[in-house]
Amino acid sequence: TADGRVSAAPGVRTPLTGAAANRLIQRERAEVDALAVGSGTLIIDDPLLTARGAYRFRPLTRVVFDTRLRTPSHAKLFSTLASGPVIIVTTPGGAAAAPEAAGALRAAGADLAVVPAEAAGGAADGGRVSLHAALEHLAGRGLSSLIVEGGPCLQRAFWDAGLVDRVQIFRTPHRVGALGLEWLAPIEAGLGWSPALTTTLGADVLVEGYVHRTD
Repeated sequence: TADGRVSAAPGVRTPLTGAAANRLIQRERAEVDALAVGSGTLIIDDPLLTARGAYRFRPLTRVVFDTRLRTPSHAKLFSTLASGPVIIVTTPGGAAAAPEAAGALRAAGADLAVVPAEAAGGAADGGRVSLHAALEHLAGRGLSSLIVEGGPCLQRAFWDAGLVDRVQIFRTPHRVGALGLEWLAPIEAGLGWSPALTTTLGADVLVEGYVHRTD
């Protein structure tokens, strides 16, 4: 939003972008190998995570980072398995702590990817997923491009791990006030994009640029 928020309040699903921005988002989805969200975003938004209205000739993998296996087995994305697989990324501790949830997710069609936890873990659920290990696992499955769609906690984790190559910010004219869920303002202020590109999409504005270039 214009005041740097991504929802009206924590835990509240808040559509923000207009039709032109949404069309571009769908085209961007159609051009990559996989989309990623955290379990919190999945629970709140219950997204389909598909490329709608855009031609795509290959499956689109959906990745959910979910240490505690909170993903509901009735989530909408399991109704779209024809569009591509769903991979739930968790840790050995998380899988061991929730065997019933793991079984339910597999029964729903999910592929559970159990990867190491961060070395500094130690939480009851076995610590957070090692993002480097997770990306190595995904690369081993032939996936080379991933859009991290949300939410802010997962985006922050990728940023802190130095794993962000390119950033796209869709800015809307809406304001939701101080109770809104804040995005990563320090990151935006110090991105050092080279170059930064601004595109007007109806009432919205897309700002994008590279953090790590691939060439």
